[in-house]
Amino acid sequence: PHCTENLKTILGIPPGACSSILKPILMKDIPKSEYYDSLRINQRIKWSMEVTAEGVKNFKRNAKSTALKHFHYALEIDHMNVEALVARGALFANEGMYSESIRDFEKALTINHNHQNAKKYLIETYTAYGQKLESERDLKKALRCYREALADDPSTQPAKTRAEYIISVLEKKTAERRERERRKEEEEARLKKLRKIIEKERRREDKLRQGKSEKKEKTEKRKKKGKSKSKKYSSSSHDNKSKRKRVRADYSSDESTDTRSNQSCDSSHDSMS
Repeated sequence: PHCTENLKTILGIPPGACSSILKPILMKDIPKSEYYDSLRINQRIKWSMEVTAEGVKNFKRNAKSTALKHFHYALEIDHMNVEALVARGALFANEGMYSESIRDFEKALTINHNHQNAKKYLIETYTAYGQKLESERDLKKALRCYREALADDPSTQPAKTRAEYIISVLEKKTAERRERERRKEEEEARLKKLRKIIEKERRREDKLRQGKSEKKEKTEKRKKKGKSKSKKYSSSSHDNKSKRKRVRADYSSDESTDTRSNQSCDSSHDSMS
């Protein structure tokens, strides 16, 4: 403050005079569009549009890599630049990068719902993407793309025609799949029934074999028992025969003894006479 007063004295400025040029400016009503933030935003929007225009020129000259760099840079400057989003989406679509293209168009329509080129290109991209998926036999995703195109414009004839065709194909496949499942269920039921019959027959055969084995065991037991009885009988008969032989031998020995005694008696009688 003291420095300011000394300067006033040196420069010959009256003490009550205004010592700053900011006061008159602050006293003036300045529009918000002239504020720093607004000016900076407008500058960035203008700069981004200039870069986008340069990218479109390169795109038309078929310098796609250079054009893509310009579109990327334009969106770095102003990420809300709808024209840069639409132009980059168109470039992606031409390169077959449908997912990236759809993302850019949808973002552009989020910012500006009434952007005609964004709507038009989005429908065309959905249709082209659906045709690509259809050629790859991914019918469900293709149908989803056609339906997205029809949601934006129900009068889109290519998407409508292809969607109807895919629906008929999918319905036919569904019917065939259900028929296969029905036949499979019938076959499984038949096999299940057959397995039950085979199991029942196996059990019956097992039961028969078990009965036969039990019968065989009983027969063998009876045979063994009969053999043991016959052995016992043969041994007893053999003993009886031995006894009879011994009795006969004893009897014959007795007879021979009697005979010899008789003969001795006779001889004694003869000698005495």
